[in-house]
Amino acid sequence: MDEFASPPVVRPQHSRLQQYRGFDATLDDTAAVALGEEPLDAPRETQQALECYRNAMTYVLQLAQEPRVEASESLIKSLHFMMTHYDLKNSPRQVATRSHLRS
Repeated sequence: MDEFASPPVVRPQHSRLQQYRGFDATLDDTAAVALGEEPLDAPRETQQALECYRNAMTYVLQLAQEPRVEASESLIKSLHFMMTHYDLKNSPRQVATRSHLRS
């Protein structure tokens, strides 16, 4: 074996991942949604949750490019809304309080 060769990557085809808010999806379905493709097996609500989470994390990566970002209550509530707006009973007012932001 070449000393500079990378070791083989073993990727389980059907491993399960615990997702945001208790959703369960395969690694393949999660990767598909992350790439903007349709998942193979995930129910519609799981797909929506994964899409929302992907979009919120993309926003966070964009914010990280800014020279100064304030982690405000408003930002936390906005991110929560972005991740859960597929089901509006997920209220952002239950997520952040000033005491959580100070610690």
